[in-house]
Amino acid sequence: MKVKNMNISIPYGLKKINFYIKKNINFDELNINTINSIPEFSIVKNALKTPTGSLSLSEFVQKGDKIAIVVSDYTRNTRSAFYLPFIISELKKLGIRLSDITIVIALGLHKPATKSEISKIVGEKLSKLIKIENHNPDSNLIKLGTISLNKNVACSSKIIITGAVTFHPLAGFSGGFKSLLPGVASREDIIANHMLYFNGLIPNPKVGPGYIRGNPILYDMFRLSNVLKNVYCFNVVLGKNHKIIYASSGSIQESWRSCVKFIKKYFILNIEKPYKFLIASAGGFPNDFSFYQSMKVLTNASRACIPGGTILILSECSRGWGIRPELLKLFSMPLEEIAKYLKMEFSIDGLSIYMASRIIKNFNVIFYSSLDAEEVKRNGMMPMNDSEDLQNLINNYTSDTFAILPEATLILPKSCKEKNNKA
Repeated sequence: MKVKNMNISIPYGLKKINFYIKKNINFDELNINTINSIPEFSIVKNALKTPTGSLSLSEFVQKGDKIAIVVSDYTRNTRSAFYLPFIISELKKLGIRLSDITIVIALGLHKPATKSEISKIVGEKLSKLIKIENHNPDSNLIKLGTISLNKNVACSSKIIITGAVTFHPLAGFSGGFKSLLPGVASREDIIANHMLYFNGLIPNPKVGPGYIRGNPILYDMFRLSNVLKNVYCFNVVLGKNHKIIYASSGSIQESWRSCVKFIKKYFILNIEKPYKFLIASAGGFPNDFSFYQSMKVLTNASRACIPGGTILILSECSRGWGIRPELLKLFSMPLEEIAKYLKMEFSIDGLSIYMASRIIKNFNVIFYSSLDAEEVKRNGMMPMNDSEDLQNLINNYTSDTFAILPEATLILPKSCKEKNNKA
């Protein structure tokens, strides 16, 4: 607990929002536990050398194989441009030609990555040397059992899936099988998977960040273990400043669970009781480039706030809402009506509105962003975009200790009374 004047700097887009807290105001900073600093290249190399639950990459891959490498899209930072050269280098040592490698961007239902975005995802050098494909959920698919997947991925001799593991509002944790479903699956399969969020017209209580046991969305992804056998997984965990602090490779389940175990150890923060007021940031770009991307911040931050309490979200939203304009009307509807609408006309951005509305209707949400103030207000939140207003709000806070979450997408607050949901 801090009890003296303190200058605070919180990520916001590509810059920082600065404010101070007077010495007579008590606050808790909910941040990542201290982790030993190891160079990123050492972490990546060690993970590739010591796979878990699988053959080593040198045993998994044979000369002449056609390789598909699945990478995450532009909506999340996974440090793929950093670790891909290490994977490619290993493949070249094993006799794999660059012409036999295809990098597939796991877009799910997101729009195709632009040339500039591709360069950031895989690195400028690799983007010019290797064939790169934006996944299309509506074409170039092949049916494998009960699911349709990207044909270039499914028909490759070997598949290497990559990504970052962090808390996810639907799947519990990202990474692992999520690279395949929704990553490179058909529109029909992606929608069916996301619809498992609902149990009738209400959310399934076993769906949420950090939830594994009984999570129907995650379990639906697990069925891919029976469909694809030629898959190698490389997953990382990012810490503050979006740097790799842990990595694991090998079988999908084992390497993913290794990262999950690491996250549970360092990124779940126990709190004695929820706060009446908290300030939360997405951690800056790309986590806050749209309101859609801010869902993780809202979800994680709400875990540390009492019902009816105040949550101040800092999310620049430089690319707007990230939601089709015609769907914004859903914000004004009761939750049950939104659920009924989605049952008839499901969309991913519509689901994000439902998930956000659950929080907006149960908490006092102040949204500090570049979004149009009137639109923010119409959608049930209090708009803010002036640092002086933020400072005045903090100066006038005289109630109990409040909390600050500088990296709310990385951290999951957990009340001591909350039941465990273990892997």
